[in-house]
Amino acid sequence: MIATLTEIKELLKITNTTNDTMIDALILIIQDDILSFLRNKFLTEIEIQENTISFTGNSILDSGSGFVNAGFVVGDIVVQDSKLNNNFYTVTNVTAGTLTVSELLYIETAENTIKINQVIFPSSLKLIMANMIGFTMNNKHGVKSETFSRYSVNYGSDISSLINGYPDTITRPLLKYRKVYNDY
Repeated sequence: MIATLTEIKELLKITNTTNDTMIDALILIIQDDILSFLRNKFLTEIEIQENTISFTGNSILDSGSGFVNAGFVVGDIVVQDSKLNNNFYTVTNVTAGTLTVSELLYIETAENTIKINQVIFPSSLKLIMANMIGFTMNNKHGVKSETFSRYSVNYGSDISSLINGYPDTITRPLLKYRKVYNDY
C-alpha cells in the first residue's frame, strides 16, 4: 500500500476519526488511479514464479516453500497471472511456504504458473496521495473561483490541466515515475 490511514491523516493534519472510513476507501481508489496512470508497479528483483502457489483466507501458500529463499519480507507484493487474486497485497508475515497478507484472498488452487513480486513504493507517493485525498474531500469540483460580494461563481473549463480529475499541480510530481510502456 502506498500509504496507510495513519500516514494520510498525519500528512493532512487530521486528528479526529470522523472521516476514517472515507479515507480508507479513498486510499484504495486513489492508489488504483495512481498506479493505472503511472503504468508502474514498482517491482523489485525479489520474485517467485511457480505453479506451486495457491490462495486461501489471508494466506498465499507455496508447496515448494520458496518464499524465504526468494527473499520475501514483510511489506508490499503484487500477484500476477492468478485467475482470481491479481492485485497488490500487504504481507504481514513470511515463512518458507506462506505469505500472510492483511487482505482477504479468493480461494485458488495451485494449477497455473503465478508470479509474485516484492514492491517498494517511493516515499514521495505518500504526499501525492495525501494531496489527492485532501482534494477529493475538500474540493467543490468544477468550481474555479467564487466571489461573495455581488455573488459570482467561475467554473473551470480547462480540463487539459487535470489528470484523472485532479489538478496538475497535485499530480505533476507523478510524471517522474510514469512509464511509457505498461508493465501490467
